[in-house]
Amino acid sequence: MDKIDKNMILVGQELQEQKDVFEFLGKEAVIKGLASDEVAVTQALWARESESTTGMLDGFAIPHAKSDRIIQTGIIIVKNNIPIEWKAMDGQPINFIIALFIPKDNQGEEHLKTLATISRLLMKKTVKSALQHATTAEEIAETFNQYL
Repeated sequence: MDKIDKNMILVGQELQEQKDVFEFLGKEAVIKGLASDEVAVTQALWARESESTTGMLDGFAIPHAKSDRIIQTGIIIVKNNIPIEWKAMDGQPINFIIALFIPKDNQGEEHLKTLATISRLLMKKTVKSALQHATTAEEIAETFNQYL
């Protein structure tokens, strides 16, 4: 997994619902050059979410989308100011979203390895605490990159 780019981290958002998060991620994926169609990306996020929740534990979610409208594999991280209902595994609201974007023709298991790596990192209390206490994109990138 490559290092996390601070330009792909958005801190201090005021998104109200999961729907808002997915629409925001679709738009940001296009703005940041990962995708060509925000609606298709939003739909891909919902399609994956319909299989099972991407809400993990302790305020974290790892939604992911695979679509032919995603042109480059990437990660966008959102630290939301407002806890959002997400049907997470622990029943708690989410405020930290780590979204993965995968081109549909990506036949490899790179995204599964990335998902596993992030999931393992989020099992470490020190990592979760550092991420939840971070207030800037730089601090979040530094924390991820220190442990990757």
